[in-house]
Amino acid sequence: LLACDGTHRLSTSEIERLNSWLAVIPSLLQRPSAEASLMKGVLDLKRAFQAAQAYKTAPDNDHYHRSVITDATEQFEEVETTLSHMYRLPTEALEGKCYGERLAQILLSRNRLKKNMSILEVGCGTGLLARAFLDHLKAEAPDIYTTCSYTMFDLSPALQLAQKENCQHHPGAAFLQGNILEHDFSDWKFDLILSNEVIADLPVELNRMATRLIEHYKLDRSDAPPEYLVNSGAIKFIKIISNLLKPGGFSFISEYGSESDYPVGVKLGNHYEFSIRYKDLILTGEQSGLKVEFTDAAQFLQFRLEQKVLSRVSYGIVSDILLPYLKLSRLERFPYSESQLLQALDRRATSFYNLHFAPLSKGRDLLNPQSFKVLLLSNDKS
Repeated sequence: LLACDGTHRLSTSEIERLNSWLAVIPSLLQRPSAEASLMKGVLDLKRAFQAAQAYKTAPDNDHYHRSVITDATEQFEEVETTLSHMYRLPTEALEGKCYGERLAQILLSRNRLKKNMSILEVGCGTGLLARAFLDHLKAEAPDIYTTCSYTMFDLSPALQLAQKENCQHHPGAAFLQGNILEHDFSDWKFDLILSNEVIADLPVELNRMATRLIEHYKLDRSDAPPEYLVNSGAIKFIKIISNLLKPGGFSFISEYGSESDYPVGVKLGNHYEFSIRYKDLILTGEQSGLKVEFTDAAQFLQFRLEQKVLSRVSYGIVSDILLPYLKLSRLERFPYSESQLLQALDRRATSFYNLHFAPLSKGRDLLNPQSFKVLLLSNDKS
């Protein structure tokens, strides 16, 4: 159950905690399809247990973003390649568009963009999503582009430097630095709030520390293990959004996670991120008076899931083994189709052997946009 490698001797407290977890298993056997349910239940318990242990030793993400990140490009090429960074360039999977363009296109089609609107993006990475978003508005909706304001809010000085380099030429761009859970926006209100792959960086708490939050929002814990993490920072962020949205305002939030699985920890370089249990955010949004829609990035951004792209293993073979052996530069992170890989190799190859290209829908890593969920929040108050 613990998947121990034989080198770790359990302490008395760990044994007691494990026994409390094992006590949950008999109830799982009472469910339909007991065998499959038991397997999933045990895996969920294991993941929640591991996440709780990771949390106890995880460094402070506030300090990490303020002081440890020094190079924006390296951060997203080498440390944490986000979905939006992976699709930062035009790709066949998005019918020749990049992530930021597609997001602007979809929001235009939903009539969520208008003249004189104020936009806030929280956690802006390299700024490439904002640049592509604004470039699309400039080309397709110039009346909106010339009258909108686009405020880029970020905690990291290094990332904000990249954002300024990429976006300061846009007349409506403005830049703010701070912690979104602490910043005083005073009387600021926004028509649109974007948060793309940020909320996994916000604080989490052990359930025994988040009792008041769980009770306040009446979060469902009927399936909870004895010890688990709560996305407390993300829950507070939803409340902040409810206060910042103008009447008729709209928010797009995307991050890795699932509807009901408890948070799991992922170590990325020198920091941890924790997946999102969206069920809690949905309840928080509804109780804050917002209309909530839950989907995934593949569906919302209309990815072509049948598009075949280079698998992560094959990418590693080409980029981390073959090209360095040939004293050539590694490949940038990107969902390469066969034709795009040939183009990237610049005629150094004419065909491929033993490389695997698979549909996006079959991917089990960052290439699969179905793994990233989307929460859409609307302030329909008049």
